[in-house]
Amino acid sequence: MNVLILGGGNLSARIKEVFQEHKVFIAGRNCYDFYFDANDKVYDKRLLELKIDVVIIAFADFGSSNTHDFYDTELVNACGILNACELVSSIGAKHIISISSIFSIFSINDPYYNIYSISKKHGDELLAYFCNLKGIDFTILRPSQIYDFDWKCEKHQKMLYHIIKSVILGKDVCIYGNYDPSRNYIHIDDVVNVVYEVVKQRKCGVFNCCSKRNITFKKIFDLTKNICNSSSNFVFDTTKDDMLDLPIIHDKNDIFNLLGYDEKYLIDDNIYNIVKGYKND
Repeated sequence: MNVLILGGGNLSARIKEVFQEHKVFIAGRNCYDFYFDANDKVYDKRLLELKIDVVIIAFADFGSSNTHDFYDTELVNACGILNACELVSSIGAKHIISISSIFSIFSINDPYYNIYSISKKHGDELLAYFCNLKGIDFTILRPSQIYDFDWKCEKHQKMLYHIIKSVILGKDVCIYGNYDPSRNYIHIDDVVNVVYEVVKQRKCGVFNCCSKRNITFKKIFDLTKNICNSSSNFVFDTTKDDMLDLPIIHDKNDIFNLLGYDEKYLIDDNIYNIVKGYKND
């Protein structure tokens, strides 16, 4: 089987490792076999000569609250998906898997609804509509907040790694408000293994891909403190507004049941490995 991964980041590299028994190519703007720019219809024309069976989309723009950046985020997460779909159609691949985000299901009244949510939703809808018109099998996976043991995910999961790092260094952790919010973290290797099983079992559709268990910031703190024997304290700053939970996620791990795959890296069982990853850095 020939597999093409669009996007040249950490997630793409992990996917390539899991598909090592297959012929795998990466197309992107960084660390690639072939050039592909999601922002524009620019790609290495040699891609058209490859006999690709499956295309996996693993690029994203995470956006910001700066309105001047909205266009760029939409350009990657929505128009970029459409550009990827056109490439898939041109090379004749039979199955496309898009690694989207659980943020795409958030609505306008939900906490943390933002340009990332909007653009991811647009991208999901464009991909589904395009593939239905062209008769291409597709799978959209919506993972929750992706973490790892190597701290490569720190950039996009700042609060998780901030808590752990602070405890390691013996610093106090301050949370705004008087409420201990929960999050849903899924390990990068569980996401990658789900992608592998989706390809292997040819499962199509739209699926949330989240951990079976949520975890609160205080729980992350307590687990890390016990591991490190730290003197850190968990402090609430009641002069600030409460930090809120992410919206409730329904059907959060149906894809695991469908694939017969058991989540291997529940975060509350693996704080030690995150701590170890920092100490080995």
